[in-house]
Amino acid sequence: MSTFTGDGLYQRAAQLKLSGAGTQGSAVFSYKVYKKHPRAARAFYAEIARVALACVPGKAHRALDRLVCRCPGTHVDTCIYASGHAGLQMVRHYTMNIDGLSGSACSKSQEALSPHVIEMHGNVTRLVCPVCGYKGAAQKHQLLRMTQRKDVVCPNRSKAHPADSVMRFGMLLYDDEEAEYLIATSTILHLMQSDAARIDAVVWIGVSFMQSATVGYFRELELHARSAHPLTHIICNPDEDCVWNLLSALHDPDSVLERLVFFQESAEQLIPNLLQSVCTCVGSPRTGEHDP
Repeated sequence: MSTFTGDGLYQRAAQLKLSGAGTQGSAVFSYKVYKKHPRAARAFYAEIARVALACVPGKAHRALDRLVCRCPGTHVDTCIYASGHAGLQMVRHYTMNIDGLSGSACSKSQEALSPHVIEMHGNVTRLVCPVCGYKGAAQKHQLLRMTQRKDVVCPNRSKAHPADSVMRFGMLLYDDEEAEYLIATSTILHLMQSDAARIDAVVWIGVSFMQSATVGYFRELELHARSAHPLTHIICNPDEDCVWNLLSALHDPDSVLERLVFFQESAEQLIPNLLQSVCTCVGSPRTGEHDP
């Protein structure tokens, strides 16, 4: 699937030339532009959903899913690890991807995501009613209507349900005023804060740290970590600029640098050997580029 940055979705979105979006493709994923051009925006999102539904989990997804299924605990994409009597254990998996592929191997159905995977930014393969909160997996006929710039009304309509209750995609938009129907933001942040107080390491997979939200998640984990046991941060990304993006956004980068380990690898290369890599890194914080 296409990523958002580079030659990805933002660039394609800019070609729509929607008024109010300017030349910034990222604006097409803002709530303001969505409300101004709902059908055009939903048609674009529907194409993303169709691609996502046609995809299958890759080697990295399957490796993470095996860890999620095996662990009785719960994993930024960030994986959070804690040591225990049985060695290192994945605590929780927070994913910022919206494609619905994370945790899919542990799900019994498309609508029942593994309880050990937290979709922080929602899911483009699900539809949500912003009036009553009804949620359901996007069906092919619904996506077809949306690509034709037609509305899909909520199937949960009743006498008290407005006639204009149009379904939207379950992914979080910038400055989304309907976020309460998509994800429980405050609950997720509270969960992350409590996790930070009992973990040893965080593995950041494919995170560029170009967005302020991802840097914010990093700060939250640092803020709520145990003072006597600072976190080890393991970054997995083929683009070394991600380290610069992170350090340049922090007030005291030197305090993090000695606890940071960088693997200039893709997820497909590193994740299948993730546990071995983490066991090597945690307890021996290093900085720089290392082979897994």
